[in-house]
Amino acid sequence: MKLAVDIGNTSISICLFEKNKIFKKSYFNSTQNFIDFMDKNTKQYDIQLAIISSVAPQLSNKLTDILLTKYNISNTHIDYKSSNLDLQVPYPETVGVDRLCNMFAVQRDYSTPAIIIDFGTATTFDVIT
Repeated sequence: MKLAVDIGNTSISICLFEKNKIFKKSYFNSTQNFIDFMDKNTKQYDIQLAIISSVAPQLSNKLTDILLTKYNISNTHIDYKSSNLDLQVPYPETVGVDRLCNMFAVQRDYSTPAIIIDFGTATTFDVIT
């Protein structure tokens, strides 16, 4: 089973995946709530890998350490290099991982060209040609 962790500015969202289908999802407003969830569910589900998307580097480092040391779950982080997207911008390293995930999902699940509008903490627009 895989664990997807989305660390935003105001909350942590997670999904457990089994065979690429969402099995369970939850949202947390604190690190402790995330840890409580993991304490209750890690033994019940055989989580092999955590995939982390984060716009909060300090919290990302903290949760990465917790997943590895407390739960022995290896993890990988999404960034512009691992996304394999052809970003035609001057500084691809500055594109937020939330936007990378949106672009990846649209290319996989829908036809392009497309415009993505994300109403998160900031409203963003991305154009895929």
